[in-house]
Parts: sequence; structure tokens; C-alpha cells
Amino acid sequence: MCYPERPVIAALHVLDARPMPLMGMVLSCEYTGDGVHRVVVAMTAYQPRRSLELWLEEVGREFQRSAKRLRG
Repeated sequence: MCYPERPVIAALHVLDARPMPLMGMVLSCEYTGDGVHRVVVAMTAYQPRRSLELWLEEVGREFQRSAKRLRG
């Protein structure tokens, strides 16, 4: 769940690649049932910051650890 007019940052991760940050402003958030929400986001340009870069590095490491656990 997100609140309208709040900024949001997500990391889009493709296997064997560096996470790509997506930034935007929440336009709406609706509960659609079964714990699922539909969120509409107006995308904005990524503004690099050291704290975001550190977060992306950690997201990438965690993704790699999860992938290794799934492979056995």
C-alpha cells in the first residue's frame, strides 16, 4: 500500500544485471482484493545519491543470495 502524492523508489532487477532504480510519485493506490493493491505511479528521473547507490548494491547482493538458495 502506498499513499498518493508520496515519492516511491523501487529496484527492478534482471538476472545477472545490476538493479535499475525506478523513481516516481504515487498518483493512486486501490485495494483490489486478496491482499493486492493497484498502484499508479508517475515516473520521474533517477537522481543519484550515495544512500540510494548503497541500497541498490545491497538489493543486488540479496537478490544473488536468494537466487543461489533457490538453485540449491
